Amino acid sequence: MQTRRDFLKVGASSVGCAYVAAQTPMLFGAEATAEPHFFLQIIIPGGVDPSYFFDARPLEMTAAKLIQNYSGTEAILYTGSNGQQTWRSQLMNPLMPYMNKISVINGVHMVAAFDGHPQNMNFLLTGNAFGGEGQLPHFNMTGKKLPLDYLEVGGGFFGADLQNAAGSARLSVNAARNLSEKFRNAPALAAENSVLRQMRKRTANLQNNTSGLAQASWLLDQSLDQTPQVNQLLKNINLAETKGAETMLQSISMVGELFRGGLARSAMYVFDQFRTGAFIDTHSIESAKNQPKVYGDIANDLASVMKHLSETPFDDKRSLFDVTTVMVCSEFARTMRQSASFISFESTGTDHNQYSNSFLIGGKGIRGGLVLGATDMESIAACQKEAISGAHLAVDRENLMAIGKPFNVATATVSSDRPAEYKAEHYLNCASVANALYDAFGCDKKFYRSMERNGPPVPSLKALLA
Repeated sequence: MQTRRDFLKVGASSVGCAYVAAQTPMLFGAEATAEPHFFLQIIIPGGVDPSYFFDARPLEMTAAKLIQNYSGTEAILYTGSNGQQTWRSQLMNPLMPYMNKISVINGVHMVAAFDGHPQNMNFLLTGNAFGGEGQLPHFNMTGKKLPLDYLEVGGGFFGADLQNAAGSARLSVNAARNLSEKFRNAPALAAENSVLRQMRKRTANLQNNTSGLAQASWLLDQSLDQTPQVNQLLKNINLAETKGAETMLQSISMVGELFRGGLARSAMYVFDQFRTGAFIDTHSIESAKNQPKVYGDIANDLASVMKHLSETPFDDKRSLFDVTTVMVCSEFARTMRQSASFISFESTGTDHNQYSNSFLIGGKGIRGGLVLGATDMESIAACQKEAISGAHLAVDRENLMAIGKPFNVATATVSSDRPAEYKAEHYLNCASVANALYDAFGCDKKFYRSMERNGPPVPSLKALLA
């Protein structure tokens, strides 16, 4: 007979596991797929400035007061394996050893009607400016389902309204290690464990109405069936002790262990842009001046992640990078300068630009080394009024933005056309990139994104796929 003390002792050790399991009511009990495929989404919230990234501008444009740039270093012409070129910042030098595995996508249009952070982050992750079903859980609907739809790690805030995040869990390295240690030292849980039976009785009493509590109780009840499996999987995870502040590399290392351990197929790492007091969202002059350090740190962090994934074995034949699709992204880009500002090193920050975005994508299922898409206003000559399209002027009368050039998704080529009016279908849209990821994971076509509600799916950027 189990005493109250026994109940509390075993219950305390299983609460964390039950909580994680409660996030995913129907997805447990699965093995890893025969052909493993994972997804790591690295989000840099705030709006990445491409002039410090892989869509830079030559210094002569700074001298001509067309763009603000505080790096003081000349942009480098970068040619992709497909022959398309872009300027890149020298701050990205640490990433160059890995660029044969990574493709650059520039000039990606986001949601044209809004320039706010939440609307464009929602669009990035769900295809809808007002939120909806996120993409990551859909990857877990292919093949054998793993216990968690995805992990969320990192210290940042991405501000999206994800309606299918119940299958996710936010974990720090210390939390995951402590759970693993507690489960190893606690009695094994069986499906008919008396603690779980008593918890089910409690939740059953709450399921006789239509309230939100009843729904939550139902979810918890369903998850309890899977708690023993998650308990066992977490027992097998060994994580090194974290010393001091948790680093990005420690978080990604944990994600790799949880991928290998069969707990999740996807993970989202969110940069904490406030960690050094230097912001990505650079409206102020002071924050704009800090961009060389900020992007230098970002490049070093990303390079350490690529090195770790490339050198860490998944099994005896493949590295973690070989089995993981990696995507680095933000919700939108930034303007070249601010409205009505005299451009000098002392006078301007930048604002939001939803008509351009830059992604880095590599790993399993992706062709590395490509440059896809481009932006206008790439030279002094291209900034002359007669060279700017009517479509550009319709959305940017002050010529503050570099916007994505017209793009043929089917042929993956940039067009020299200068449309008279702005139509989203003329450009490379975030939805085409998302659909390419759906292709890579073999997802159901019902999830493919469209440009408008109830519209047909947009063409997938198939050139990106290996």
